Amino acid sequence: MLASQKLPQRLAFFYVNYLTDWQHGNEHFFYPDSAPFMNKVNLTGIPEGRHSITFEANQRGAYNNTHPFSIDGSATIYFTIDTNQETTIPEFS
Repeated sequence: MLASQKLPQRLAFFYVNYLTDWQHGNEHFFYPDSAPFMNKVNLTGIPEGRHSITFEANQRGAYNNTHPFSIDGSATIYFTIDTNQETTIPEFS
C-alpha cells in the first residue's frame, strides 16, 4: 500500500436486493445491520424454463467524514428448471 493511499474511516452495506424474472414487479430489499451479511431466501414455485436472478448491493463509506462515496455492484445468475422425467429413445429404421 502506498503511503499516500488512505483507507475509509466508515464503510457499511446500505442495501442488498434481488430481482427474479418469474415474479414480475418485485424487488426484495435487505438492509444489513452488520458485516459480514448473510440472509437465506427460499425460492419456490419457479415455473419450468430458463430463468435469472439478479443480485444488487450498495456499500457506502467516507474518508475523514468529509468525502462520502458509494460502491454499487450486481451479478446475474442464469438457470433452467426442467422437471420433465420422460426420456425419448429415438427409433432407427
